[in-house]
Amino acid sequence: MKTTPRNHLPRTQRQYPAIEPLESRIAPATIIVNVLGDTPVAGKTDLRQALALADTALSLHPGVVNTIKFALPAPAAHTENIITLGGTALSSNGDVNIVGPGAGKLIISGNGASGVFSIGGTTGTTTISGLSIVNGNLGNGGAGIYCTESLTLKNVVISGNTSTSFGAGVNIHGNTTTPPKLSIVNSLITGNSNQNNSSAGIDLFETGSFTITKSAISGNAVGIAGGFSNGSTISGSVISGNANYGLDMYSSSPTAKITISGTKIADNKSGGATLSGGNVLITGSTIENNTAVYTGGGLVTTGAASVTISKSSIIGNRTTATNAADQGGGGIFVSGSGTGAPTPVKITGSSISDNSSALDGGGLFAENGIALSVSTSKFAGNQAHSGAGGGIATRGATATGVVNLTVKDALFTDNVSSRGGAIAAEGATGLEGNGSFSIIASIVAGNSSLGADAGITVATSAAVTVTDTVVTNNFAAAFGGGMDIVDTQQALITGSFITDNSATGNGGGLRLFSIVGTIKDSTITGNVAGGGGGGIYLNGAGPVTIESSNVSANTAPSHPDTQGSGIVFS
Repeated sequence: MKTTPRNHLPRTQRQYPAIEPLESRIAPATIIVNVLGDTPVAGKTDLRQALALADTALSLHPGVVNTIKFALPAPAAHTENIITLGGTALSSNGDVNIVGPGAGKLIISGNGASGVFSIGGTTGTTTISGLSIVNGNLGNGGAGIYCTESLTLKNVVISGNTSTSFGAGVNIHGNTTTPPKLSIVNSLITGNSNQNNSSAGIDLFETGSFTITKSAISGNAVGIAGGFSNGSTISGSVISGNANYGLDMYSSSPTAKITISGTKIADNKSGGATLSGGNVLITGSTIENNTAVYTGGGLVTTGAASVTISKSSIIGNRTTATNAADQGGGGIFVSGSGTGAPTPVKITGSSISDNSSALDGGGLFAENGIALSVSTSKFAGNQAHSGAGGGIATRGATATGVVNLTVKDALFTDNVSSRGGAIAAEGATGLEGNGSFSIIASIVAGNSSLGADAGITVATSAAVTVTDTVVTNNFAAAFGGGMDIVDTQQALITGSFITDNSATGNGGGLRLFSIVGTIKDSTITGNVAGGGGGGIYLNGAGPVTIESSNVSANTAPSHPDTQGSGIVFS
């Protein structure tokens, strides 16, 4: 049977593909600013007019991001083009991309009479690049930029802006429903302040997240302050010379990440960085020469879910006040929530050096529920002037405020304190430590105490272990030249060398107070005591069993090697 080709079928029988209408496509507008100044000029478009045109386009086509560019006359030699505002901030409804010719080529100035930018969007994103924002003056914050939607800043300078509160330079004022994001790249935020030195270069309120990359936040009253919910990243940046905090930030979400990498935080007052909540990660960074009155000259973390510091240097930071308990941490201060499991705090591959505290913890102070782990790190030249723990001080309290400390492959040298030149792991007033202590394959050398316990002092009812560790050449102006261990019933020293330490009182090498324990496969020689027990002094019943160990050639007026009826050799 002959068939009819399809294209020969009658019109009414032919099949055609369905034709769908093309999606409506609205091209974003590009608006050109071609005149300086802030008053209309016939036939020209100034920046305020350009923003108004962008707002009109946005109202007609919501969600379309329009662009503003500049075609300005060339400035005079060695000068910049300046747009000086006439007394009111530039207003925008957001979703706009402002593309300047370069931060060194265009300045937008509030002239000390108004804010510079006020951006009032809620769900969109504004981008500002290639210009300087200066001399804004606004009573309630955001003198340089006030923004309620997500904001991206690229290659900008924000300088010399003043407000009485909340972000003299940049104020991101968000909401919990659609929290905005802030991103800053290759920019400088500097010299923004107020009379009380409390307003920040950058202030965050109910922000979702923020990112700072290859930027400098310097010379402000406060560097960065405020809170966020979805995490933050600061990388390859410098936060320095701010009159108060370099960073003072908190996470409203326990799972949010606070990441600081390849960044220098230096020469800030009231502390280098104070970080509350979230999971804190600091890597490849330097925190140096910052000063605080009470706690954490370099870094403070409180209520964090976790803290990790790796491949970083915490150097030359200090605290100054001595008028209250549980203060200090010249380099680092970490405090847990005091509820639930201890907060994990890890320090690895880092140097904590030349920090000082007027009270406890010259290098680091940990309290209120912390599981502190230190590995392959150095604590050198730190001082706790009138407190405990030249290198590290830990202070456990109640059952929910335990501080456990584990040290592995670490070096403690030339640290100084009034008690525990290298490490003081103790309890709060009237309590013992309530946390375990372990030091493995480490060196504790050349530390000094103006009072007791030159090398290490541990006061805890939990386990104490010292394994494959060298404790040498430490000095105490009272007792326990190498180590002082108090009240534990589970002490074990094994494979270790405790040599050439000295104390003006009892226990040149070890002072053991009311403990039960074992010393095994260890060497205790060359220690000197001004009282009893040049090698080991035991105060209490013990027993302390010494197995396969060398305890000899120590010096004291009486009992040069060991003193205490509870010491048993086997």
